[in-house]
Amino acid sequence: MDYKLISTYLDYCKTHKRLSSHTIRAYKNDLMQFYNSDYDNVESYIEQLTRSNIKTNTLRRKIACMKVFYNYLKYQNIIEENPFNQLRFQFRTEKVLPKTIPYDILKSIFIYLERKVIVSKTDYQKQHAERNLLIISLLLSTGIRISELCHIHLKDINLS
Repeated sequence: MDYKLISTYLDYCKTHKRLSSHTIRAYKNDLMQFYNSDYDNVESYIEQLTRSNIKTNTLRRKIACMKVFYNYLKYQNIIEENPFNQLRFQFRTEKVLPKTIPYDILKSIFIYLERKVIVSKTDYQKQHAERNLLIISLLLSTGIRISELCHIHLKDINLS
């Protein structure tokens, strides 16, 4: 593979596929990284990328970029077979930790709900305000999931 092929492909992406300049820049970086590497085949290069500590989404993008580049080379009859057609990849899924709500915001919510109970004018308003306060209190004090909270029935509660 030489630089001229990469350049021609990037021009093709710009004019025919109408990819954004951001995508073109990312493709160029990914393809140049492979071009400048010491690896003579894509399989070795992908193995090296997998061993490196890049994020899964970055790895997927790099592989996708190279795969479509090799599809282009095959389409242009520059290569006979796309090496990515024989390769299968399994990616680790990164766990995304839930974001927490800052303490001062939680306290403000709790104070607001307590006030709603106090200023309720009708029994209906008071019941709903108490229900909302109970929901937030249960979520905060037990750490249960919202889906678990939604499935709680009166028979599930033991007040003794």
